[in-house]
Amino acid sequence: MIKALADKVMVQEMKREKSKGGLIIPDSVQEPQAYGTVLSIGEKVESPIQVGDVVVFHQNGGMTLMVEGKFLRCVMENELYGLVESNEIIEQLSMLEMKQSDMDKIAEAEGKAREAAGGSRIVRV
Repeated sequence: MIKALADKVMVQEMKREKSKGGLIIPDSVQEPQAYGTVLSIGEKVESPIQVGDVVVFHQNGGMTLMVEGKFLRCVMENELYGLVESNEIIEQLSMLEMKQSDMDKIAEAEGKAREAAGGSRIVRV
């Protein structure tokens, strides 16, 4: 596991696979927000979040890490939009599981986009 430092929060990305009506949401539909389960919290984080909480952040926020085939996101405390408290919403979200080839394509695309914007690249651990 990776421990978040300072004002950072480490989350495991999640995605919604079905709509409220039960329709499957295709990968081509991009939502502006992302969801994640908090894995660790830096010592300077003052928000009332705890490990295990589900939080909302911008889909391009923070730095993406791939650890043991899972996407983790290290976001700053001020990049968190909110805490998901509704069990109904949490039940609609499922852990992001992708094939290695899909992860490579996403990592490459995100890395190029961030680099072009002057940001950091995705780090594989």
